[in-house]
Amino acid sequence: MVQDPNADTFTAEVEERLESLFGDLEPSFDEQEQETPAPKQTPFTELKTIVLSIDWEITDEVMDRFVAQVAELQGLYKDDKIVLVLLQLLGSIGDYIRTNLGQSHPDAFRILNSLFAQLDRVLHTEGLSGTEKKKILGTELARYKKLKTTLQQKQAKVTPKTDPPVKEKPVEKTVETPPPPPPPAGDLQAAVREIKQVIRQEFEALRAELKLMRKG
Repeated sequence: MVQDPNADTFTAEVEERLESLFGDLEPSFDEQEQETPAPKQTPFTELKTIVLSIDWEITDEVMDRFVAQVAELQGLYKDDKIVLVLLQLLGSIGDYIRTNLGQSHPDAFRILNSLFAQLDRVLHTEGLSGTEKKKILGTELARYKKLKTTLQQKQAKVTPKTDPPVKEKPVEKTVETPPPPPPPAGDLQAAVREIKQVIRQEFEALRAELKLMRKG
C-alpha cells in the first residue's frame, strides 16, 4: 500500500498548529517538580497556634510552650514599649492559667484571647497610629487590672481570718507578809513579867476559892 504524501503533510501541519496553541499550557518537568514553599514559621505564628489550642486543651505542656513563646517575643520586641507591655500582660495571664489550669477564673481566658487579638492588630495593621495603639493598650490594661482585683478579693474571702494572739495576763506574784519583827529585848522581859504576874494572881484566886470550899 502506497502512503499518501499529502496525508503526512496534513498530519504534520495539524500537530504543529496544536503545539502552537496548547504547547505553553503543558507544565514543564521543572514546574511539575517544584513544590509550593511552606509558610515561614515565626514565634508569632507559633503563639497563635498555641492560643487557638488553649480553647480546647489546657495542659502543662501547652502552657509551658505559651509562656516560652511570649518570652521569645518579648526579646524580639523589647524596643517597642506598647507591644512589650501587651506581651508582659499575656505572659502574666499565661502564668496564672499555667498554675491553675482548669480552675482558672473564666475571665482569664477571655482576657488572654483579647490580648492576643489586640497584639495581632497592633503588629499587623498598617497605618495604625501611636494614639490608637495607646488606646488599645489602655483598654487591655484596665481589663487586666479588673481581673487582678477580682482574684485578690476572692483570695481574701477564702483565706481564713486568724484571731489575734491572746495576751497572757501577767502572773500576779503573791507577796508574803513578813512576820512582825520581834519586840525589843526590854519589852519582851516586861511582857514575861506581866504574864507571870497574871498567872500568880490567878493562882492566888484559885487558892482562896479552895480555902472557902474547905471551910464550907
